Amino acid sequence: PHEKKEELPEAILEVEEVKEDEEFLIFRVGSESYAIYTQDAAEVITGLEVVEATDLPSYAIGVANFRDRIIPVISFSKLLNIEEEKTPYSFIFIEKEKKESFFIRVGEVRGIYKKKDVKLLEVPYDLDKEIFKKIILVDKELIPLIDVLKLIEKRE
Repeated sequence: PHEKKEELPEAILEVEEVKEDEEFLIFRVGSESYAIYTQDAAEVITGLEVVEATDLPSYAIGVANFRDRIIPVISFSKLLNIEEEKTPYSFIFIEKEKKESFFIRVGEVRGIYKKKDVKLLEVPYDLDKEIFKKIILVDKELIPLIDVLKLIEKRE
């Protein structure tokens, strides 16, 4: 009889490899930059027609008809109570589940950055670590990496 090979270390290695492939979508809101994990963003579009609607949370700015679905549009600046997004707007489509999709209105999208191209720093003690995941250092700029789903959950 031959010995059973331990499978666990391989699984751990795979998780680390996935983390190495992490990517971040960096965008501007007002004069500041912010980032979210690309896995949270289904797509980014511009020129979205937003229609005002009632019965929405204070951080929502309206709804959009997107692929024959009515999707709420949220202002990133209102979520964080910061300086408003500047035009031209970009809209990040977040699709948690089919019934829980929304757009986040931001300013200019700077691009997608790979983990290997940035330096990740720990979040200062005075920030909510459930929302602020890391601080990304790119081109001498410190950019908060935000868990947008957690941020909305805490605002509700």
